[in-house]
Amino acid sequence: MSGQLHLTPVTARARFAAVVEELFRDGVNWGRIVAFFEFGGMMCVESVSREMSPLVDNITVWMTEYLNRHLHNWIQDNGGWDAFVELYSNNMRPLFDFSWLPLKTILSLAVVGACITLGAYLGHK
Repeated sequence: MSGQLHLTPVTARARFAAVVEELFRDGVNWGRIVAFFEFGGMMCVESVSREMSPLVDNITVWMTEYLNRHLHNWIQDNGGWDAFVELYSNNMRPLFDFSWLPLKTILSLAVVGACITLGAYLGHK
């Protein structure tokens, strides 16, 4: 998918907006929110791999703005992040016979990483 975006410093914002608009065209749900974060992460990885690292800061700003403007109320109205964890931790079954890390641990690490990234971004300003 990343190759189809034709990501450049000039086109990045428009590509981000177009994909996110399409992603949420039919409404918001937890699966689409997960896809939103996956897409943002993919754009960051693609930016770094194409030697456009400065775009990563821009992408995090765009994601934060979209999250705050368009997704925050839906998330709060649907039980917040605790509801997300509860929903997916109750439905998780081990794929194999060995034990996986609990979803709460993985999500906690993701939230810590996001907070560190946001802190670094705000500290950089």
